[in-house]
Amino acid sequence: MDDWPDESLAMLENARHTDGGWAYFDRGDSAVEPTAMAVAALYAHSRNEAAQKRGLDFIGSLQQSDGAIAPQTSQTEPSTLCAVAAITLAVCGDASHRAAAARVADYLLSYDPATSQRMPHIADDSTLRGFAWRPTTYSWVEPTAYVMLLMSRLNRREHPRMTEARRMMFDRAVPTGGWNYGNSAVFNTPLEPAVMPTALALLALWDQDAGPRGPAPLRLGIEYLMQRVNDTPSVLSLGWISMALRGRGFDAVLPGRFGELFAASNRSANSPWHRGVALLATADVSRNPFIIRG
Repeated sequence: MDDWPDESLAMLENARHTDGGWAYFDRGDSAVEPTAMAVAALYAHSRNEAAQKRGLDFIGSLQQSDGAIAPQTSQTEPSTLCAVAAITLAVCGDASHRAAAARVADYLLSYDPATSQRMPHIADDSTLRGFAWRPTTYSWVEPTAYVMLLMSRLNRREHPRMTEARRMMFDRAVPTGGWNYGNSAVFNTPLEPAVMPTALALLALWDQDAGPRGPAPLRLGIEYLMQRVNDTPSVLSLGWISMALRGRGFDAVLPGRFGELFAASNRSANSPWHRGVALLATADVSRNPFIIRG
């Protein structure tokens, strides 16, 4: 089980498609999200620059005239997942890739998520805009976090939309700790936090103090993820937990846990997407495109 990092790197190199991209699992078309994770993992481990460039060029080949990046060749309608690809372009690529990432950011800033008047039975401030999965739908924690990370990587985190997005993220924090995908509480009842939105929120709010004098949602979010380290059965979830905690200085996830989870799931073991996330979770923090430390 301890040799899973070398196995994973070899798997990524062998699983790359002829178009330069990677699929989510062992079968399927190349897609931008697993390709972004695979490229970022190779970059983080200083492995196979040629494969990295081919992957970056594949992502760039799916960029549309308005700056959006299609999820894959057969699915041309973009979503905020293009921010994930753009983060990898901005950090791992050359000047042309960084320019492509800036065009993605401009496209995402055109999103105008739905808002509404505040409602007494919902705790959230529904007048605040973060970012939605699609241009005019409701703001969610995960897409907002992805865009915030991208804007940080492009040195644009002082944009007014980012100020509003940070306010929205803190507003959506579950009072008892962590973040839910959407709301924080309904009818005065806190919703259950979830691993992915909590991890992404902590990564996106990297420039906010999580110490005793900082905002309480950050400390509570860290505590929630700490509680989930040993009972999380998903490689993806554990990977993002590890990244969020390591971004805050906590090496709480033992690398061997990933080996155990890969051994228990052929689906994860044969997924370039899962392998890439696990490799990122254990790489040098300074080489991880999704971890920014102040």
